Amino acid sequence: MTKYKDQGYEELPQGAISGTVIAEVVKKAAMQVEGVKGFSGRFFDDVVEGIPESFGLKRIPGITVKRKKNSLGIHIYVIVTLDRNLVTLGKEIQKTVANALLLMLGIKATYINVKIEGVIYKPQGASNE
Repeated sequence: MTKYKDQGYEELPQGAISGTVIAEVVKKAAMQVEGVKGFSGRFFDDVVEGIPESFGLKRIPGITVKRKKNSLGIHIYVIVTLDRNLVTLGKEIQKTVANALLLMLGIKATYINVKIEGVIYKPQGASNE
């Protein structure tokens, strides 16, 4: 994160921001993208149900934060409306999430994977909710 010091961001010790906080920022940012309707829980989420809570952590279905020594990876599993190009939508989610992480937390993810797990068909002429 050193290259961001000249932009006014300071380095934080590894792990200074919890994965739960990062996931909350990811969730908020992704939901701001038009066409994102929610998140898809993964099978693994169901298997480990209750384990994070027993350690005082909050689990956010559909968002996985992976940390290694010098990298941060984000996996987002979304449900979207089928009223626009899905590749473009996925790229917009990546860009919006990356910007939110940088602006709100001063961190840059090594990668942000967006996986569209489901679609909701929007009837012709229906208005956005």
